[in-house]
Amino acid sequence: MEQARKICEPFEGIEFNANAVVCDKAFTAGSSSEGELLETWAPGEQRLDRRTALKGLVAATGAGATFGCRNDVLGATNIASPDNAAIAQPSLRLPKTADFKSVTQAQVPIGAGGFVSGIDMSADGDLVACRTDVTNAYLRRRSDRHWAPLFAPETMQKRDYDPLPDYGDKADGIGVAGIRIAPSDKNIIYASFCGYLWKSKDGGRTVLRTGLKQLKMLANSGVQRLYNRTIDVHPTDPNIIVVGSWGEGAWISLDGGDRWKQLTLPASLPSGDGHPGIYLVAFDPTRSGRLNIFVTGRGLYRCDDVRTGEFRLIPAGPTFCTSLVSAANGNTYVCEKTGPGQGGRLWQYSRTGWSVALTEREGQAFAYHPDCSGKAVLIDPNGFFMISLDHGKSFTSVGDGQWTASGSEIPWMGGLSLMFPAEVLFDPLEVDRLLVAQGVGVASVKTKGSRFPVRDWSAGIEELCAVSAVCVPGGKTYLSAFDKSFWRVDSFAGYANDFRYPLPAGRKHDASLVAFASYMDYVKSDPNFLVGVIAPAADSAPGYTDNGGESWHSFANAPESGWGVGGCIAASTKENIILLPSNRGVGVFTVDGGKRWEPVKLDGATPTAGFSDAFYIFRKSLAADKERPGTFAIVYTTLKNDLCVEPKGGLWVTRDGGRSWSQVFKGVIGEGKCAPTSMINAGIDPRQFWQCQLEYVPGRPGELVYTPYSDARSDRFYWSSNGGATWDQLHRSIRNVRTFGFGRALERQERPALFFWGQVKGVEGLYASYDWFSSEPRLITRHPSPMLGKVTCIAGDPDRPGRLIVGTSCAGWVRFELEL
Repeated sequence: MEQARKICEPFEGIEFNANAVVCDKAFTAGSSSEGELLETWAPGEQRLDRRTALKGLVAATGAGATFGCRNDVLGATNIASPDNAAIAQPSLRLPKTADFKSVTQAQVPIGAGGFVSGIDMSADGDLVACRTDVTNAYLRRRSDRHWAPLFAPETMQKRDYDPLPDYGDKADGIGVAGIRIAPSDKNIIYASFCGYLWKSKDGGRTVLRTGLKQLKMLANSGVQRLYNRTIDVHPTDPNIIVVGSWGEGAWISLDGGDRWKQLTLPASLPSGDGHPGIYLVAFDPTRSGRLNIFVTGRGLYRCDDVRTGEFRLIPAGPTFCTSLVSAANGNTYVCEKTGPGQGGRLWQYSRTGWSVALTEREGQAFAYHPDCSGKAVLIDPNGFFMISLDHGKSFTSVGDGQWTASGSEIPWMGGLSLMFPAEVLFDPLEVDRLLVAQGVGVASVKTKGSRFPVRDWSAGIEELCAVSAVCVPGGKTYLSAFDKSFWRVDSFAGYANDFRYPLPAGRKHDASLVAFASYMDYVKSDPNFLVGVIAPAADSAPGYTDNGGESWHSFANAPESGWGVGGCIAASTKENIILLPSNRGVGVFTVDGGKRWEPVKLDGATPTAGFSDAFYIFRKSLAADKERPGTFAIVYTTLKNDLCVEPKGGLWVTRDGGRSWSQVFKGVIGEGKCAPTSMINAGIDPRQFWQCQLEYVPGRPGELVYTPYSDARSDRFYWSSNGGATWDQLHRSIRNVRTFGFGRALERQERPALFFWGQVKGVEGLYASYDWFSSEPRLITRHPSPMLGKVTCIAGDPDRPGRLIVGTSCAGWVRFELEL
């Protein structure tokens, strides 16, 4: 009964009805025509809290639906139990607007990504929190069937996310640098975000900023982002919190986060990779008020009463470490940061002073079992397990964990062979189970057998950095990303999707491969033929698929100038393809499907390079006219030093597959005079060497759309109806379009729908035009990502009106269904 009480407790006082439920297995009025799960509510009705509704414990029976706990869930203690099977996050119907009858938003269920850089669990084993280096933190109760983001429009005050705080040099994105559940009250959670410390008092349903000033707390820089922990809470008083920063000291609050003071500690020294050294913090769970702080480059400091006492250095210990743990046996453990080939040193401080255990590998993450049985686990940076049964005095090497497909929540993760841990903890309800925050998600590990079995527990975490999306006419949707390259979307409702990459002859697919992918393109005559760019290595290179993404193959040969890294690609036919590499590489084209590549020579004589400065820049400066075989367009960088005009700057077009080129537009793309000084006088940024996007309009030979997106405040959105010779603004209310995509045209419209992320009359959001900008664009939403990620790419479905895919910076892809 106690277990039942814990699981059902969050539902007390909530009324469940047919308009505010999440379907469990049966598809009822709350499901779409394609079978995905939907959360809905009647107009004007109190919306059911998502983090409560998504428990999967609601039995929906149409009108008059009732609430009941499932017996199989109540009896389950195994986190990865098939009786508690994972589901993708349900779709959400956004509030009605004047522009649309309905807007449905749903995360495309890819699953995981990475890096999950820290993890914590409540004392009763019910609530788990994890943090990531690039986007957000996540919460999950034991009975939940997926993780949910901590920072989201539904959990934050509008003033806190619209817009997000300016983090300057204090943060490096919207990752989370530290997270902690109060040991004495699992409803109280603290987490760093955008350089501030935030607090939830209701188990993550809402989150507010505390009174701590903005500090340097980097989530996505250097190896220190994987060190833990930088936030801790007093074992019995949830109002006492300590926060460690990157080089800006350690801070304490005694009143729940309203008032703060800096602790008297020496300045940290730089980390091994040059970043400001961090402060790791850990309360002693066995002695009220005792606090340990590890100061990078200085060593371990201790205060026996944090309310009134002073810190003293514990001499003769290590000065650089990766993990600080104050254990249930009263001892403090420090994983020393060592170098390759040096082995590991786990330091233990007890009543008798320091002792050190020498281990086969360097320790990255350490956990001591809370039952004080003496069981402890140490993992090296590459997932090599070592176990101790004598309180960490000695360790036995186990080796790499064994990933198992059986029981994994995200099927593609069952094929992993590697693990890169950041933090590990024991499950207090299962003596031999670990939870590991690691490279591509959260892993559940059994500490038994000759090789520890590893299962994925990552449903709901979406951490891939989206580069592009392609909806092929008459075919499927394809996605490309950093780390895990090309995806074919086989399901919008569940985790049936898998990634692939071009394989050289004789190589086999490996789910552990980490490889940067950039752009893809399709051939109009065959919806199963696509080409794509991936960072070249022994295991992969740019290539193609001829069976709709079931398998990918590297091109037969590489260009003499090499592939470069990243870049964009366009295909006119299966034989005629152009690739413009990043990192200022030489552009190349092929007319025989990649057997032989020739350099692009814009001037007819010299191989042309310098199409893009860096592989991580989303610059798509190349497009193929699908209506005219052999026709491609390229935007070339317009400037090189300050206002020195690059003679090749402007738009170039080939009509013979890349053999010869003509410059149809000179200078900076825009209306009227396009010399740099003229653009500056008009308030337009003339650089146009950063991000950009160039596309031919589907079904309209010679028509082009272009956004320079130079990170300026006044970039226009352009359209050419004559092959690029002249340009007009698509609509004069539009500025700073980051990306755009075409969708299926409405009846009696000559041109396709166009979706874009940008500003209309100063309001940033996701917009649509169905009449080719005869009227003002329609606002879809100001917040397309439930994880607050920025938009990086858009693709409309050419076969289904109103459907579009939106990619985000490190929070995966979101699908929208629009009804006019």
